[in-house]
This record gives sequence, C-alpha cells and structure tokens, in this order.
Amino acid sequence: MKKITTLNVKLLILVFTLLTVKVFMAQWQSDVRLTNNAASSFVSANNENCVAASGEVVHIIWFDNRDGNSEIYYKRSADDGIIWGTDTRLTYNSAASIFPTVAVSGSSAAGGVHIAWEDYRDGNNEIYYKRSPDGGLTWEADTRLTTKWANSVNASVSVSGSFVHLVWRDERDGNREIYYNRSIDGGLTWGYDTRLTYNNFLSQFPSIAVYNYDVHIVWEENRDGNNETYYKGSQDGGVSWGPDKRLTNNWANSYSPDVSVFGSVVHVVWFDDRDGNSEIYYKHSTDEGASWCPVTRLTYNTAASRLSSISASNSAVHVFWQDYRDGNFEIYYKRSTDEGNNWGADIQITNNYATSIFPFVSVSGYSITYHMGRIS
Repeated sequence: MKKITTLNVKLLILVFTLLTVKVFMAQWQSDVRLTNNAASSFVSANNENCVAASGEVVHIIWFDNRDGNSEIYYKRSADDGIIWGTDTRLTYNSAASIFPTVAVSGSSAAGGVHIAWEDYRDGNNEIYYKRSPDGGLTWEADTRLTTKWANSVNASVSVSGSFVHLVWRDERDGNREIYYNRSIDGGLTWGYDTRLTYNNFLSQFPSIAVYNYDVHIVWEENRDGNNETYYKGSQDGGVSWGPDKRLTNNWANSYSPDVSVFGSVVHVVWFDDRDGNSEIYYKHSTDEGASWCPVTRLTYNTAASRLSSISASNSAVHVFWQDYRDGNFEIYYKRSTDEGNNWGADIQITNNYATSIFPFVSVSGYSITYHMGRIS
C-alpha cells in the first residue's frame, strides 16, 4: 500500500516546446506553482498519470486535504500551460478520495476528459469514475465502477476515440490481481470487470496505453520470487487478450513500470536495482508487443533513480524520473528522437533545496507537459 507523506506538497508544472522540429533544440520554462493553500496537495506516487494534454489544452488532477479530508481537484490551461484556471473540486463526501488518474479524448479544446480514482466512501477502497464532455468546463456525476467487498486501487485510464479503458489492482480474489473494464460510448456506460492475471502472487501498479484498437498493459508482479515487469496486450479494443509476457528477468526487483504507445511501437520504463542501486531501465516493441528488444539502461550514477514516467509522440520518446545524485531528489529528463533506439544526455529539470518527486509527462504534438509533486 502506498503511503501518503505528511509533509506539505505543492503542485508545479513545466511546459517544454521544441523550437524547431529539425534541429531538436529545446527551451524549458520556469516552474509554475499550481496550488496555493495551507493544506497538503498530493499527486499519485506510481502509475496513475495525473496530467493529460490535447492540442493546447492541459489537464491536471490531484487530491487535496484543504477541506479536512482528501478530495479530488482539477485544473486546466487552454494555452499550453501559460495561464491556468481556478481549482475545481470534483468530489464531495466525508471519506477519502485519493490517487486520481486522467486521460483526454479528441484534439479540440472541447474533447472529453476522463478521470478515475480510489474512494473510501463505501467502507473500502473502490474505483470511481467521472467525466467532462466539454474539455473540463463542466463535470457529470460520480460513477462507481467496482462493487466488491475487497479493495480496488491503483487505477490507470487511457482513451482512444469513444473507447475508455481502465485497469486497476483488485483484491476480491484473496490476493492482488489486475482487472480491466472499458466503456465504448465515451464513459456513459461500462462493461463487465475482466480479470487479467491468474496466479497466487501479487500483481499490482498497472499502467495502460492505447492506440486505436490496440491496448497495452504493464504491471509489477512477484510470481518469480522477486518483482518483475509483465506485459499483456489486446488488438481488438479489450475484447480478447494475449498471454502474459515477462519483460524483465534478473535476480533483483523491478518496480513501477509505465507504458506509452505510438503506432506499432510500445515503450516501457521502470526502475530496477539489479546494479546495486535503483536505476531507470527501458524496453520497447516495434510490432505491437509481439516481440521485445533488449533492455536499455537509461541512468548511470551511484544515487537512486526512481519512479519514471514515459510518453511517446511520433518517433520522439520522453522520460522523466526523480534522481538523488544531487543530494536530494530532483527531476531529470531524457529523450530519444528515433523511437527509443538511441538516447540523449540526462537533463536536470529542477534545482532547489527542496525535494522534487513523482513526475508525470504528457505529450501533445511537439509540446510536453510535465507534472510533478514537490515536497517543501
């Protein structure tokens, strides 16, 4: 179970824009503080992506205890993160609403925004869903998606057209398994829960990415005696699923995988302690997950590199993570311009005395929206 820090967390965002496509030069804007209240604001700590971008519209989701308990809040920018609207509170109940995830459909400012989160209003953690049909301007009622006695947590959502895909960790079977559900009408109605893993070990922290009808899921699992990264794919929009594929195979633990897809190329990152300390690793498939290229180590330093986030657009792949090489955790960035075959140098994004952690990234065209939680 993830722990919520008791320190005060502020949300910030950075927007990165390529100056020209051909020379691949980059300019980074300053930090922008997104929350400003006496209480704590939290982003999710694993694979629940908290940022989504479509065109020039950027959507941010987090949970906040300014109201005496944890509630889900939302904020958006209509100009690539330059100007931000006011905070919008999305949940209203006396129980904890935590660890939200967001995805957006459509390329216009009026595209649908879809969020899911863990909610304790029913006496145990259940997955709830909410949508905005008009780009985050108005929001419809909460929809409870899980109804079992056990905990349902670690939701991850992804959208393609009118198809909304959701995965989460569920304990209804007496141990932690990965479950899936989908809506084919933009979140109006939902199908039946589908259990994706079948073993007596712990399957947790799933991440999902979709491209047209191809659905790709990765998760962390210890069926092999230590935590390894596993993958599963569907090529028919979630109707049927291929076999589990083990992506890591070493004596050490592999944690918190994240997945992104563009076309037939699937990209996965995670952090791994096979080298004696936590490093960021990467793997990709060029044939929709049928086969996988060898593992690529992305970080090389004696400090801990953890909790990576990945997003791909065309041939560009962007990875962010938190890194302790500077004596406190700072956010670092790395990119590939050729679908993950070669990688540029590490770029330090944050540089301050406080701790900068939990980065998430979303790409819209050639603009990157980068989101982090900073403890200060």
